[in-house]
Formats: sequence, C-alpha cells, structure tokens
Amino acid sequence: MNVDVQFEGNASPEDSSEIQQLMAAFADADMRVQPKQKETKPGHKDSGLMIGLTIAGLVLSAIGTVASVLSTWSSIRDNYSVSIARGDLTVKIDGLSANALHEAVKQLRVSKGAPRLVVRISHKC
Repeated sequence: MNVDVQFEGNASPEDSSEIQQLMAAFADADMRVQPKQKETKPGHKDSGLMIGLTIAGLVLSAIGTVASVLSTWSSIRDNYSVSIARGDLTVKIDGLSANALHEAVKQLRVSKGAPRLVVRISHKC
C-alpha cells in the first residue's frame, strides 16, 4: 500500500518546514518516506518547498501507525486540518480522541478502497 501526503493550498516556507517535521516523525516510526517538492516553472528559481510526502510499501496493518503519527503531529499544530482517505471513505484525524482514532483506523482497514491512502493537510479556516 502507498500513502500520499498532500498539502492542499499554497504552501509557505513555514508549511514546508512543518511537512519536513512530519516526514521525520514518519521516519522515526520506521517508514520509508520520500519528499515531494514544489515543481519549478521554467525560468524560475527552485524554491525547494516541500509540499508532500510519499510512503511506499506499507502493509495494511500499518494504517494505525500512520493515523497515530498524523494525530500526534496535528495535536500540536492546531492550525492544520488532517484527513485520511481510502476509496470513498474519508476520516478527519485532527481533534479525535484515542477511542475515536481507533474506530477510524478500523473503518479505514475494512474499507473496500484502492490499496492507497491519501492524506490531505490544509489550513483550518
């Protein structure tokens, strides 16, 4: 299973730094993470902004670890909204209690979606 972490909207240098910290948190959980950089337009200088992550080769049972890392990361960053989607099921992660997070993970595991998770991170309005 692959996990795509996407920042929605325009990422600032601060957002890029936060995504780098999220990448470190996933790496600490023994996940192989690849950064996604903002594409550079021809004739423009490379901004180096990190706008997302990709985690490849994840087993289905590791969805709980992904959700836990995201929950911990978002709990100290209250200006971001975080959700995980698998197929037609989307679960908002930020602000969930431990029990609600456990139930969300169970729903994601049994969901009949594609073998891919999409994590969306955006600024709260």
